[in-house]
Amino acid sequence: MSDKAQLSFYEKITLLLIILRLRARFILENATPAQLQAISIPSYDAYLKWAKGVNEEPVVDHLPDGAPLWPAEFPTQLKQLISAIERLLSAGVHPSDLYLSGDSSGGNLIMQLISHILHPLNDVPKLSITFLNGPTKFGGVILFSPYTALTGQTGSHATNDAFDLVPASCLETWGKLYLDPIPEDHHLYVHANIAPERFFEGVDKIVQRFIITGGEKECLRDDIILFSDILKKVHGDVTLIVEKDAIHADPIFAFASKTEKLCLASLQVLEWISEETFHSSDRETTST
Repeated sequence: MSDKAQLSFYEKITLLLIILRLRARFILENATPAQLQAISIPSYDAYLKWAKGVNEEPVVDHLPDGAPLWPAEFPTQLKQLISAIERLLSAGVHPSDLYLSGDSSGGNLIMQLISHILHPLNDVPKLSITFLNGPTKFGGVILFSPYTALTGQTGSHATNDAFDLVPASCLETWGKLYLDPIPEDHHLYVHANIAPERFFEGVDKIVQRFIITGGEKECLRDDIILFSDILKKVHGDVTLIVEKDAIHADPIFAFASKTEKLCLASLQVLEWISEETFHSSDRETTST
């Protein structure tokens, strides 16, 4: 594929769903069920109840006893993401054909990458392409319930604790575990909601457009709305969808459960990807 080659819509979908689907792995990749329960009994129990409620078998990766809670600290996962993108670029894929998609902490990882491009870290490789001084941009970024506030204290953590699959205590525990080993001056790379005003200025030269989803009944709802507002100050094409009665990463569960009827947020994201709709400036949608 030549550097100027353009991918078809279906090829873009393949890249989106297979190559750069950034799952929430940098915290719980090697966790056993016992370790999950040790740090968050409500979350594991809630998952089992949810799976039973949709007539699905619960799926948990079983690893040898004593496996570490996570494989490596920041910025290991950022380096791995950069390596993956470089592999695609070296194969001739144009950046405009890459749509970066992540749910929960996968969304956090995408924002780590953007932060690094804007404010390079000395111990992390730079991407071989130049964004800020030319027309090159990623095609888009799709964030499902991005976990960008690792010490969230917003109202939705309290009001939605009884409804969400991931309770507030679990989010607080995970955030502390991930933040503690990181030097304080690097916290803003993994905790986007505390970044200084205009920290993301220039992101419009890196990403063509953003779409962000959140659930009305998830603990991170207010954090997601705040993060969207932060991006809108420096980028003119940010779409926010807050799904009525939805929980954390609800569109992901809709796909995984193989339901015949996708939630409205899922349909809106698919339309956004196809560029048929949801490609307007500074647009916010609350679905009903």
